Amino acid sequence: MRSIVLLAVFALSFAACKKEDSKTSTDNAAKLRGSWKLSASKRTSFFYITQRDTTENWFPKVPDCYKDDVLKLNEGFNGEAFYGAKSCTPAEQQTALITWQVIQNDTVLEVNNARQLFFGTDPMRGQLVGDVGNTFTVRYKNNEVDSFFRPEVVTYENTYTRQ
Repeated sequence: MRSIVLLAVFALSFAACKKEDSKTSTDNAAKLRGSWKLSASKRTSFFYITQRDTTENWFPKVPDCYKDDVLKLNEGFNGEAFYGAKSCTPAEQQTALITWQVIQNDTVLEVNNARQLFFGTDPMRGQLVGDVGNTFTVRYKNNEVDSFFRPEVVTYENTYTRQ
């Protein structure tokens, strides 16, 4: 009987000492739920003439048809991309169903089927930069062609504001 009591005490004390994670993998997922609109963008690319990376404020160069788009991230890791009143192409659909997730220890956002919102990247898989609050910033890479028709990898850092 005594060994059963000791075993029960040991089991309870082990369960009570279980270390709590200070941050669960759903912290950013919960914060990201809602509607978001692009509010800032930086673009970094390799500049052939100087042989260095060049970063520029990209938001003024983003076409208006992207600036009125809204990304809605719902509970259950699904959502919608609303492409706004200004269309980028005549055949553009108004909405698209998306899926999303936060991976790699709550540091990477992945969004599927929202190609227009992320300048052609699908899926978009990017590093969350800083804290998620009324804004969030995501840094991701995109394969493009430079002005000399050479392939290049471009890094975007887009900031989205809660709507």
